[in-house]
Amino acid sequence: MEKIENTEMNYQEPEYNPFDAPVPGQSLTDTPGSAPWEHPPKHAKVEDAIEFITESLAGEQNGTRALTLLKIGIPIEALVKIITFSGFLEGKWSVDVAKMLEPMVGMLLAKMGTTAGIKEMRININDAADTEFYESAARHQDAMKEDEMVDLEEVELPETQGAGLMTRPAIGV
Repeated sequence: MEKIENTEMNYQEPEYNPFDAPVPGQSLTDTPGSAPWEHPPKHAKVEDAIEFITESLAGEQNGTRALTLLKIGIPIEALVKIITFSGFLEGKWSVDVAKMLEPMVGMLLAKMGTTAGIKEMRININDAADTEFYESAARHQDAMKEDEMVDLEEVELPETQGAGLMTRPAIGV
């Protein structure tokens, strides 16, 4: 028994615990009305909601943030979805009003961007024609990979005799 008591325990709690999750159906046991979207919205009309958004984006801090995001290449559509959905989650308007706000908020952000002199704004999230943005992102990602690969030593592979389908290539691996 003394032998067991004198040994040290080196157990550490794992970083991820699969049992540390909500129980299925737990949301059905929460108190009704505890979420902001379960109450009447603060702005029931689209006109009131767009006025609130306009005043918010006219503020120095929020306006600067929105213009910065537009300038670095975040699409207007993504910003619109973030603004309208977060307003719904905060209980400012209903989901129906959020969907009706989307075109107006998009036009407001586009007007802000053109007034600020941002020449190349992305409109859609999945804009296939916007190849320059994707190419610059790919170049940036490739540069990061090259920086990581500098530390690795190049391993020479022996040349293979056969040229079958499953033969390992001599270069590029």
